[in-house]
Parts: sequence; structure tokens; C-alpha cells
Amino acid sequence: MPSSSKILGDQHDRPLPKAVPSKDSSEEKSKNNIGYFIVGAIFILAVIFLNSDTSSGAGACDGDSNLPCDYDTTVSPEENTLQPSSFNFATSFSNEGLIDLETVGICDGNHNYSVSAHAFLQSPNYPNNYDPFLECTTRFSTNSDGLTFEFTKFEVEHGFDNLVFRDSSAEEYAFSGIQTGMTVSFSSSYVDVHFESDHSVEDSGFSLKVKAGYESSFDAEDLY
Repeated sequence: MPSSSKILGDQHDRPLPKAVPSKDSSEEKSKNNIGYFIVGAIFILAVIFLNSDTSSGAGACDGDSNLPCDYDTTVSPEENTLQPSSFNFATSFSNEGLIDLETVGICDGNHNYSVSAHAFLQSPNYPNNYDPFLECTTRFSTNSDGLTFEFTKFEVEHGFDNLVFRDSSAEEYAFSGIQTGMTVSFSSSYVDVHFESDHSVEDSGFSLKVKAGYESSFDAEDLY
């Protein structure tokens, strides 16, 4: 009689054991999740930095390379002026006499110039960028009924660099941003013109025509 023997069933006949995640695979998934989080955080921070950098600088906005980003294109040039404020004007001046048809720099010194026809006033280095940390005052006097200033070119950092006029009544009028084409007039025997710049973002500055005579249609009071 043949001897009996146990026959092992085929491996496919047995239920397959459930896969149990190994410790190594769990750690790998955790590391991947942390990596995704770090990459996402870096991306968000980069977007925030780029947006803040382009909005605060003087680069081109809305496809117009002539306008700095800090210039409000939704309002008129008159509305881009600052309200009367207090600035560090010089209080004493040296008399330099009549300067008709001459060009002077606002930072040439605390000078008092007399105008009977017209002269020109420019920012330092014009038409190149002016310097940071400027505080300069020039006085213009006239025997006429006032003084008128035509902004042939005007571009300074909006809200931080300012050209300020003070008439003989101590009223102050500050201009900032882009004001090319602006005209402002004072029924005053003299006008002090003061320029201040901060530590950063220097623009091309300004060139003004200074004329003897008051023009009521451009009275400084009407700009405020």
C-alpha cells in the first residue's frame, strides 16, 4: 500500500496577507509633505515681495514709462500736490542782485535773486537725477505785483521729495510727483522756494521759469 503523504496546497490557494506600511515609507511620506509645505510658503513670500517692490518704487506703471508708480494717474496734476505744511526753510539770504535771463540752481546757496523780466531755476544735476538728503532754499524778489513760476519740467518722488513755495504771508504750498506744465502765481513781493529730498528714489528733478508779475488765473490759493 502506498504510503500517505500531505500535499501542500498551491500558494495561490492561500489568502494574501495585507500589506502593512513600513516605518520607512511613512517617514518618506511625512518628509514629502513637509517639502511641499516649504516650497509653497517660499512661493507665497516671493509673490508678496515682488508685489511690494514694484508698487513702492519709481518704475513704470500701466505701460507708461514716463510715470512713476507712486504717481496717481486717476487725478489731475493739481490733486497730486500736497497740502500746506511746514518745512525747514532757510531764514537768512545773501543778496545776489538782478538775474534776468540767467539760470540758477536751487542749491547754489541761500541766495536772494531779483527778477524784473524772467529767469530760470533748476534742481541739482538737472536734467540728471538730483541728490538725496537735500534741503535748499532760494528767494526770488520783484518790484512787480508778484511772481509766477512755470513748471517747464517737474518730476520728483511723489510724497517724499517736495518743492515748496512760501509767500510773504508765510503761506506754504508744496508740489510733488509729476507736475510738468503746472503754473503757480503769487501776489507777493518775494517768494521763498525750498526743495527737500529724502534718502532714496531720486528723479530727474525740475526746471522752472520764474517770471515777474502776478497772474490771477494761476493763483496758488486756487490749487488748494
